[in-house]
Amino acid sequence: MSIKSSQRRPLSAEDSALLRLLIEENDKTVKAVIYSTLGEQYSYVAEEAVAELYLLACEKINKIKTYHSPKAWLMIAAKRVAWGVIKKHKKDLRVAAYDALSEESSKDDVFEDAVYAIWIEDKVPEKIIALLTKREREVYHKLYIEEKSPAEAAEELGVKINLINNVRKNLKDKIKDAVKQNKF
Repeated sequence: MSIKSSQRRPLSAEDSALLRLLIEENDKTVKAVIYSTLGEQYSYVAEEAVAELYLLACEKINKIKTYHSPKAWLMIAAKRVAWGVIKKHKKDLRVAAYDALSEESSKDDVFEDAVYAIWIEDKVPEKIIALLTKREREVYHKLYIEEKSPAEAAEELGVKINLINNVRKNLKDKIKDAVKQNKF
């Protein structure tokens, strides 16, 4: 929801400096995320998406300041703004189903690479794993690091497969909760 221009408050010098630094450090990646989301044939609306993103960042500065990773907020918002621009220009772009674009992905997807880099830089996986119990860490390691089947993991850990499946479900829920609540 956009704030009407008559309702906008000027940014403080501190907020302005934070946004300037965030934009300067991430401008190339932001543009790459937007361009990769829009695709070459829709790149003519990319600058509009960039402008909307930076306006949104000004409006949401208080949220950005409290977000666990301002860079991550910016990358996620870039993807969402690009989709919003596609939706807004749907008729002009002659897109029958704009969400079909989201299914396009490749190994070098810029957005995924950017979010992954931030994820690793902030040591999020280690922080999430630290939230797990010893048993959950053991199951996680067997299933996702060693790539064992639930049956193999159960045999190696000396437990029943039902326990592995229950622990797997619980640890997935715990990880999703941690990510949603920004517990890292």
